[in-house]
Amino acid sequence: IRALVRSEAARDALTTEQLIEMINRDVDTAENVANSVESYNAADVDAVAEALAKHSDPRVRNALAGNSSAPKKLLKSLGSLAIPISDSTALVWS
Repeated sequence: IRALVRSEAARDALTTEQLIEMINRDVDTAENVANSVESYNAADVDAVAEALAKHSDPRVRNALAGNSSAPKKLLKSLGSLAIPISDSTALVWS
């Protein structure tokens, strides 16, 4: 799954439903998708980004927040969140 979501062919073929299913199955896959969510041409990028923004793993939300090409309305909603990375560290996006 991880290699699949990185391929150019997948970026042109994976649907919204397929991407959301993949990001819910594997955290590393979700993080990869979050880093380049805007490049999935066959999917509703806003819907996929919304699913990523609600992901239970902070690394996924952090990757989405760090993606300057992600949908702007979601970046704004993540902008004021402190996203805990570990017990002793938190990133704050503003």
